[in-house]
Amino acid sequence: MPPIVEKSQAAAPLGAETIRRVERVATEKAIPLFAHLDLTYRCDLRCVHCYLDEYQSQGLDTAQVLRILDQLADAGTLFVTFSGGEVFVRKDLFEILRHARRRNFFITLKTHGGRITPAIADQMAQLKVNLTMFSVYSLDPAVHDAITTRKGSLARTMRGIALLRERGLKARIAAPIMGDNFVGYRELFEHFSAQGIEVELGTYIMKTRQGFGSQSHTDLTDEQVREIYGFIQHHPVAPGVYKSLARGYKCMAGVKSLYIDPMGGVHPCPMWARPLGDLRSRDFDAIWNNDGIRSWRRLYERDDLASCPAANLTESGDIFVTSERSTKFLRVVDEFMPVRREPEPASPSSADPRPVESSPSGAKADAPCGKGCGCAG
Repeated sequence: MPPIVEKSQAAAPLGAETIRRVERVATEKAIPLFAHLDLTYRCDLRCVHCYLDEYQSQGLDTAQVLRILDQLADAGTLFVTFSGGEVFVRKDLFEILRHARRRNFFITLKTHGGRITPAIADQMAQLKVNLTMFSVYSLDPAVHDAITTRKGSLARTMRGIALLRERGLKARIAAPIMGDNFVGYRELFEHFSAQGIEVELGTYIMKTRQGFGSQSHTDLTDEQVREIYGFIQHHPVAPGVYKSLARGYKCMAGVKSLYIDPMGGVHPCPMWARPLGDLRSRDFDAIWNNDGIRSWRRLYERDDLASCPAANLTESGDIFVTSERSTKFLRVVDEFMPVRREPEPASPSSADPRPVESSPSGAKADAPCGKGCGCAG
């Protein structure tokens, strides 16, 4: 397959018009432009809102991950996000990152950042990691550490951010906002914005991957969601609410983006619990073009699909039945759509990844798609 742009350009800044052209072609031809790889389920935090069902599996071995990266490159992927679990618990992470750099991917890491040391930051700088996203829940250590359930976690995360900034590396903050940390979200945004660090405010907490249990105790009220969206819409440096919040927006998961779990399962997005193929036994190209993926793509041609099918299945048990939680968010979002400002393309993320160099510093709100919780892990 001929590349949409030369692979050597993927790791370099791309203009907004080039990004739009690349994405348009990828959508038309179902090219997997954006790939999100969770390298492990292991994590040293136990965040109260986490959607993971288990935290111990290491996942694929090094050779398997490198082979997958080669197959993604051959399929036309330009942007790769590595996450977990916590990516830095993998001892082979930098071997994986070096291979990703050789394949000229735009590299994004999602992490809590607490394991970053000066030596690790030096290696990241040598590899020119394009973007690192950090989960931060509050500037108050008592609030942040209560959410991660690990004392001292905020201090360690802030140290990791500082280490990368000292080396000129790009950082972004992913801040899921819940009832527990609603007070203080504005201060968090202003603190990082003043440093030129973009902040993504998450308002939708994803249930566990298998649909068991509920994080409803973390949910925001309608008024709290309304306040956050109003803050984002009217803040002078905020690019506005994501267009994916609009009713009728066509998610491109499974069309130009995908998610690969730590065991090699291929999913349209992290929210879709059922893998549509296994990379341990089949090549990527065979999975990307199989009937399961095609059936997923056909979902978005239906007029009776009013909201994210992955969220629907997880929360209501039916892909065509919008859950009560999603309905609440859509109701509030409808109030803001008439004044929504179109954002410039942003950086690679799980569901709508785009190059960071083209986006202004500011705040964003998420939708119930991809890693809807907005966290960086």
